[in-house]
Amino acid sequence: MIEIISQIVISLIGAILIGFAIGYLFARSLEKKHDSILEDIQKLDTNRLDLTQDEKNKQIIELKSKYEQEQKLLKKCKDKNRHLKGQLLQKINLLEKTSKTLKDMQTRQCKEEKNKILELEKLLKKKEAELKEFESVLVKAEKTIEALMRGES
Repeated sequence: MIEIISQIVISLIGAILIGFAIGYLFARSLEKKHDSILEDIQKLDTNRLDLTQDEKNKQIIELKSKYEQEQKLLKKCKDKNRHLKGQLLQKINLLEKTSKTLKDMQTRQCKEEKNKILELEKLLKKKEAELKEFESVLVKAEKTIEALMRGES
């Protein structure tokens, strides 16, 4: 039972680590996109001096909207990651409580079994003593019978 619980806990810890790794990699990719958008803005400023002011403003607005969308997506992912972490922590706590309960039950059962074993050992000793006493009575009876048989013969 403890092995199963430990395997479940190890699996959950593995899932946490995988989740953190995926979240980290996803955040890095979003940051790279963010950096690439900033680079695009800088390139626009340096490479397109010949564009009119209206075209520049349109491109800036498009880039800002892309940036805002990426930020919303990043926020959504972070929120989901926090939510998943909370659920995982709840499940880990539940497993720890269950594990503790099972250990307590196992300890209680072991104590009950030990008490039963002690009672049975006491009863066995008592029965052995009675058996020895009965055996001694039988031996005496046998000796008496032999003595009587010798006296009659």
